[in-house]
Amino acid sequence: MTAALTGLAPGARAALIVLAVGAVCLALGPQLPWLIKWPDSLTVPATDWIGAGLTWFLEGIKPAARVLSAALAYPMRWANMLFVSTPWPLMIGVVTAIGWYLGGWSMAALGLAGLSFVLASGYWVESMNTLALVAVSVPLALSAGLAIGILANEVPSVKRAVQVVLDVMQTVPTFAYLTPLLLLFGFGPVVGLIASAIYAAPPMARNVILGLERVEPEIKEAAIMSGGARWQQLFLVEIPTGHPDHGRRESVPDGGAFDGDHRGRDRRLRGYRLGGVADHAQGAVRPVAAGWAGDRRLRHCYRPDERGPGDRAATP
Repeated sequence: MTAALTGLAPGARAALIVLAVGAVCLALGPQLPWLIKWPDSLTVPATDWIGAGLTWFLEGIKPAARVLSAALAYPMRWANMLFVSTPWPLMIGVVTAIGWYLGGWSMAALGLAGLSFVLASGYWVESMNTLALVAVSVPLALSAGLAIGILANEVPSVKRAVQVVLDVMQTVPTFAYLTPLLLLFGFGPVVGLIASAIYAAPPMARNVILGLERVEPEIKEAAIMSGGARWQQLFLVEIPTGHPDHGRRESVPDGGAFDGDHRGRDRRLRGYRLGGVADHAQGAVRPVAAGWAGDRRLRHCYRPDERGPGDRAATP
């Protein structure tokens, strides 16, 4: 019997064990009813415990949540008044101009056609209310995502927990937030505002974490050597350097001019993004970082085996 079970695949053995346990439970069910149904006397009131715990927690933070709701109601009210009271020709013109500035005539035509269709359909006021909600929730989500990303970068011990929370925020449907948010913040547009911010904050936080992780150690060393405080290193060097605009690779044309052989070759430098340091560092960070960047460029523009015949021997 043992040899026969050993010759089976692991899945087949697991299936046989399950069938055997099920057959034993069915055979002994009349004599041992608890094998079929768990006794009510041994049931743990987990639902009551969880409900009591959640009620205590929600009642404890409800005053603070109502204060936050009242604070967020002001920008929502002002945004609604601004967008609803603005004449529709002006609003369509502004959106069309912004579309032309950002994406050319194609985006301008898209904005013009979309808002014209909304106006003709009779949903102008509703669409302006939605636009007001987006206008307030987007800055809120960006601020929350930036703060979460900086927290995960500055406190590595909580980074894993932050990643788990971001996964939950991004995978749970938005409607799942509505019931607890209604209990905390009450009825009103603020609930939709917070639900939208919760769903939109994780991408911003992940991008911040990724951008700060990809800042080269050389750039961080330059900021440290400049003597800047931690907030200066973060906001004047690391965050600007992590921006995609500063991810460009740099090169020095005619690099042979540095080593005296005038061979005119293009030698690619390493992508240190040091231009971002020189562009965004201020005060004491700027001159030290820029000088360090130039030194790194000169030292990496050629290797010892590429010196011309008239170059001096490298000093040890």
